[in-house]
This record gives sequence, structure tokens and C-alpha cells, in this order.
Amino acid sequence: MMKPDSNQSFHQVTPASTNMGSQDACNQSEREVFDEVTTDVLLSPNDYDVYNILPFYKKRLCQFNLEKLYEPCDVFLTAYSRGVKKITQGGKIPNIPAWYKNTGFNIIREYSRSEQRQVKISRRLEDRSNLPEHQDDLFDSSILMNLDILCESLDSLDQLDRRIIQIRIVKGMRWKAITECLISEQLISFNSSTQTIRKKGSRALAKLRKKYLYTQKEKF
Repeated sequence: MMKPDSNQSFHQVTPASTNMGSQDACNQSEREVFDEVTTDVLLSPNDYDVYNILPFYKKRLCQFNLEKLYEPCDVFLTAYSRGVKKITQGGKIPNIPAWYKNTGFNIIREYSRSEQRQVKISRRLEDRSNLPEHQDDLFDSSILMNLDILCESLDSLDQLDRRIIQIRIVKGMRWKAITECLISEQLISFNSSTQTIRKKGSRALAKLRKKYLYTQKEKF
């Protein structure tokens, strides 16, 4: 009878381990180059980097009338987080400056679509609040039902989440102004950062969306 090879499992695992080590090294190298370009952009004076990425973002924000709501650095940092995720998952970015411009442009388009949705919601809410009671029958019942669900979902949030969404959607304020407003209303501490409130707002919108979809599913 043939004896089992005691080194069989070793020979099976070693190539895989080598491949994993090679992949990790490749990812690390890719990340180092990516971070080097990122640092060059962030340390550039007056938002004018050698790759022309931030000026490109600024021009595109103006193109979509978003320059009062977002800064080029907002776009850049969002693109950076997507790049890190792509590299971590084994993806390649052969031309980093070009990738940053492409990805940033797509992010700005996402911002634009999001703002358009918020404007529509705001207008509907304003129209509904200014609507005389005897004119209710002029509006489609399904729209009014959806607005009821939206208001109900908004009411289910805590005070801070609700206030952030109201200021952001209805007033269209930038995150820095929102932070200052919340501090003046004593809803947050005076040393709260704009970045923290931005993240808080994103989570609040996610909660609202989840509650809205759940309630809509229950009622229809």
C-alpha cells in the first residue's frame, strides 16, 4: 500500500500562500502610489494641484450649479475612499489622475441627482403646507399619501436627525452652515465638526429612507 505523502498538504498550501503574499504586496504597492498622488493633491496650495484635479472638480460643480453646496475637496475625499476600497478589493488604477477626474465627475453627477430629488421633495412639502383645505381634491391621492408617509417617517427620527434633514432639504444649507445653526440651537456641542455632522446627516437620511420604504410597503 502506498504511504500518504506527509508533505502533501504543505505542497498544496505553499503556492496559495505565495500567491496571497504576492497579491498583498501588489495591493500595498498600488496603495502607496495612490496615496502619493493623493498627498500631492491635498498639499497643493490654493486648490491648484499639479494634476489639475481640484480645478476640474470646481469647474464641474459650477456646471451643475453645486458650487454653493459642495467644495472640490468634498468630491476628492469621497473619490479617495472609493479608490481605497477598489485597491483593497484587488482592483487596479493604472492612471490615477485620470481615474480621480472620472470618478469625481460621476460623484458630482450623483450629488446633482440627489439635490434634484431633495428639491422636488421640498417643493412638494411646501406646496402641501400652502394648500387650502378645500383644494385638496386637486392633488393626486397617491402623492398626498406618499407625503403623509414621508412626514410620518420624518417624525419617527430623533430631534437632531429630524432637524438636520429639515435644514438640509428644505433650506438647502451647506454642511458648515448647518453645523453652525445646530450649535446656535444648542442641539450639538460647540466643538462639533462639520465632517461629523455630515456623517450624521448621511445616517439620518439612510434611516429616513429605510423607514419610508418600510411604511410605504405596509400601506400599499
